[in-house]
Amino acid sequence: VVNDRWEVALGLTDGSGFQQAKGPAAIQPLKQVSFVNSINTSRGGTHVSYITDQ
Repeated sequence: VVNDRWEVALGLTDGSGFQQAKGPAAIQPLKQVSFVNSINTSRGGTHVSYITDQ
């Protein structure tokens, strides 16, 4: 819980079980799934940045 209005849950993976790319494509961007007020915010936004920047 960030504060009395935010609840945050995280699920992490080390990538095992996935075939890794080689070369410049090996660097993968952050993949996120987020919901705000039960609405899927698939593009992320400032709320995702706030949490990932912690």
